[in-house]
Amino acid sequence: MEIFALVRAAKDMGLKKVVVTHAEFPSQSLTGDEQRELADLGAIIEHCFTTTYTGKAPWETAFANIRRAGPSNVVISTDLGQTINPPVADGFAMFAQRLLDAGFTADEVRTMAVRNPTRLVEE
Repeated sequence: MEIFALVRAAKDMGLKKVVVTHAEFPSQSLTGDEQRELADLGAIIEHCFTTTYTGKAPWETAFANIRRAGPSNVVISTDLGQTINPPVADGFAMFAQRLLDAGFTADEVRTMAVRNPTRLVEE
């Protein structure tokens, strides 16, 4: 799979910040084990609200995959902005609430929503 080759190449080049986006989107549909392996290679795994919100992947699959990769290796985003979907802020709040309802702690959600994205933009 190209994702693994690219993450390995980035690591070999000394790049410290690599993000794998849309982990559950049907065109990649990365398993929890694949996400964990990519995280072990140094990648941050992005989980987008719209993938589950629009039914392209089940919520429980995303939750299980986040647990497998580990919240310390995950960022959450919305991928919103389309007129047919909720506003970005609403979608982000809905995503955070779904994670809390699924048993993630407030600290884990803060890590995925704030701490990890901050690490990506810091030098």
